[in-house]
Amino acid sequence: MSRFLKGLLALCLLLAAAGTGIALRLYEEPREVEAIRPTSAPTTFPRLSAQLARSAGRLLVTNRDDHPWTACIVDINAGVWGGGYSRELGDLDPGREATLRLDAFARTDGRHFDPRAERVQVVDLHCETPTGPAHFSGGL
Repeated sequence: MSRFLKGLLALCLLLAAAGTGIALRLYEEPREVEAIRPTSAPTTFPRLSAQLARSAGRLLVTNRDDHPWTACIVDINAGVWGGGYSRELGDLDPGREATLRLDAFARTDGRHFDPRAERVQVVDLHCETPTGPAHFSGGL
């Protein structure tokens, strides 16, 4: 085999391997999305019109209000024994969705949530709105 053909074959194999790696990262098998239902417990803050769901190590947060949310913080398992993980969400415009990796949530001591070993039970979302602070609380 000539040197040119060997080089071409090596290049093809390298491109195939890189393409396979990229495809595996981009391709996601359809997986079940588990909705987080709002609690009916009374709250002192106005309620956010939010849609939250959990899917394969991720938390999906959708702003269903007609105004932006700012300075949002998401807590998972706050008040649950062994829980209390937080993460800043930041700002979210109306109709927009944010995807947060569950392993990016951390306690104040720096320990991160492990979605393989722990279960999301309660989710709290706190945001500023044009009319003041608002809240969403829900569970699976």
